[in-house]
Amino acid sequence: MPALSDDSDKDLPATLNQRVLTGLLRDELHYDGLVITDASRCRHRGPLRRRRSAVRAVIAGADVVMVLWYPEKKHEVRKALKDAIESGRIPEWRLNQAVRRVLLAKARRGLFTHDLRR
Repeated sequence: MPALSDDSDKDLPATLNQRVLTGLLRDELHYDGLVITDASRCRHRGPLRRRRSAVRAVIAGADVVMVLWYPEKKHEVRKALKDAIESGRIPEWRLNQAVRRVLLAKARRGLFTHDLRR
């Protein structure tokens, strides 16, 4: 979205662009639902790019990073996110926002109610 980007982030897809996810979607449009990335940035990228994209997406405002295909790709992205959280690159408040939205979405859909008859 070049109209919302400056020179430093003009080539970023919207899912990695903080001006789009946080600035436009959250701040201007007041959207407080889940933001889930697509997996297109991870599909044909090497491990380093896949890890960087996942971390950048969460920093930009994504709540869930979709990783398809192979378990090792999921594990490497999980590790990258964990490392970014532990190092402070992804701040605790940002993680808390994402977790809150995921839990609220699950609660709204009744995923925490237990029907013992099943």
